[in-house]
Amino acid sequence: IYNRLKDLKQAPTLLFDIYVPQFKVSRINLYNAYFDEDLDLHKIFIKNPRLKLLNEPDNRRKEKSQRDPLDLYPLISSVFKKAGANTIEIENGGIYYNRIKNDDKLSQSLSNVSIKFTDVLIDSTAYSDTTNFLYSDNIDISLVNYSIRLPDSLYTFKVGKASLSTKKSKLYLRASLIRRFNCFTGKLPTVLRG
Repeated sequence: IYNRLKDLKQAPTLLFDIYVPQFKVSRINLYNAYFDEDLDLHKIFIKNPRLKLLNEPDNRRKEKSQRDPLDLYPLISSVFKKAGANTIEIENGGIYYNRIKNDDKLSQSLSNVSIKFTDVLIDSTAYSDTTNFLYSDNIDISLVNYSIRLPDSLYTFKVGKASLSTKKSKLYLRASLIRRFNCFTGKLPTVLRG
């Protein structure tokens, strides 16, 4: 179907493939969800999810709306007045991105990623609030053993462990280094900035 849509110039520019082997929801109030249209959860736990993205910018089709995909409230507002969770935890996730433009292919991957959202609230007030990032009071992101080749293709940036806290506005890098191919290895000290 996708190739047929591609030939008709109606294929989307971005395809998603999501795999979630373990998904747990704890303490949901079904009465309030059904009668009051208020979805209140204690915790959502997702273990070992994999997200594969395929981006082909040459695929052009007319988009029906210019809505921001991160705006969750318009998506749920016809079903729930508000939705919230004390914690949403994603453990050991992976993101795999492939971009194909003309005959060039760019691949990036990010594995061993853990994300914890705290005090998530999606409602009309939070929709217009610019102080919270992704409807959450705090987001903690950590990743282990990440390596990326820099755009000049001469250097590789490696991080043993990185963590980010949106509430504390801190990025922590441990065991990081920048390495030039066949030439120089420079180790960076552990960094803590706010």
